[in-house]
Amino acid sequence: MGWWIPSIWQEFSNLFLIIACLQAVILLLTPALAMYLSERYKPIGILGPVVLCYLCGIFLQNTAFFPLLDRLPLHMGLSDTLASLSVPLGVALLLFSTDLVKWVRLARMTVLSFGCMVVAVLVSASTTFFWGRGWVPQPHMVSGMLVGVYTGGTPNMSAIGLALGVRQELFVLVNASDVILGGTYLMFLLTFAQRFYLLFLPPFKKQETETAEEVELDATFSSPLRGLRLSVQIRAVGLSMLLSVLILAVSVGVSLLLTGKMSVVAIILSVTTLGILASLSARIRSIPGSYETGDYVLLVFCVAIGTMTDLQMVMDAGPGLLMYTGCVMFGALILHLIMAKILGIDADTVVITSTAGIYGPVFIGPVASAMKNREIVVSGLTTGLVGYAVGTYLGLFLSSFLGSF
Repeated sequence: MGWWIPSIWQEFSNLFLIIACLQAVILLLTPALAMYLSERYKPIGILGPVVLCYLCGIFLQNTAFFPLLDRLPLHMGLSDTLASLSVPLGVALLLFSTDLVKWVRLARMTVLSFGCMVVAVLVSASTTFFWGRGWVPQPHMVSGMLVGVYTGGTPNMSAIGLALGVRQELFVLVNASDVILGGTYLMFLLTFAQRFYLLFLPPFKKQETETAEEVELDATFSSPLRGLRLSVQIRAVGLSMLLSVLILAVSVGVSLLLTGKMSVVAIILSVTTLGILASLSARIRSIPGSYETGDYVLLVFCVAIGTMTDLQMVMDAGPGLLMYTGCVMFGALILHLIMAKILGIDADTVVITSTAGIYGPVFIGPVASAMKNREIVVSGLTTGLVGYAVGTYLGLFLSSFLGSF
């Protein structure tokens, strides 16, 4: 008489599997749609692919527009798995393009300016922690994530948040605060920043010609996948993905060997270290499209983390995080300017290293174009990649240090 029970269970299981497959497709393809819309429509492009991916994920989790999804919630385990995998894979892919040795050799003033910014961010994040720790939950973790995002961009914040086990709602709120303040500062960078910094700092001394090494490094960032045959593109992306998966597997082994368990902190640090070591190989650095692939993988993280976000909890958090983030960001910018003045660093270099630290490589071109200075593009792009390499270490270190107070 109970024959219908397994029949109903099988039907429910099949429906659940269909929803999970649909969810996986949405998570994996939304970044492509976001990138297309950002490039094709200027008003949407102001938001950028990262924000669009977050918004799409949040929409799917918090709307009753889809009656079926409202009755049968999204599979959080699937979102969590994709979010957890995408960060280490994406970070490794981004690091493959980094040339630390050449960066240090070719851009001494840039290295000095970026070093000043790192110090400024660490000091500002620590000062804000002791002054405003009551404004936000888990302030040592928030400071650690902000150190990551202001020395290398969102990938560092993602890696640090994952390693520290930060709640999804808190992560999204910190990122939202950064988007609001960062968007305001970006408008400043694209308009008045150069003239403002020239009030305090010397002008940039332009060179008449580029060295052969600079031309070679510049070619690394000129969208290497474009113009290649489809079969070559697939092979390049497949190879870079295979290397990143191998690095993740080795990092898991290192974590098990050193800690006896799957430690997210150990895995993230191992992935970062191995990614840097892999970038020392010219063959790995020359693989076309590793940066673009890593960028896409991290957009998948943005969609996944959005689907795990309870919008009501975010709205109930209040303005504390916005004030906390503002203190860290603008405090770091002021300290960076002061140190640059003391050391005699030129205005354009300060602007481009500030851009690289806060936004990563993505806005180096537009900011350099706004300043009418092509010579700083290569050093700015490489600085952004170096920020990916060091930001995770710095954020985890500061979070652990502040957590002892």
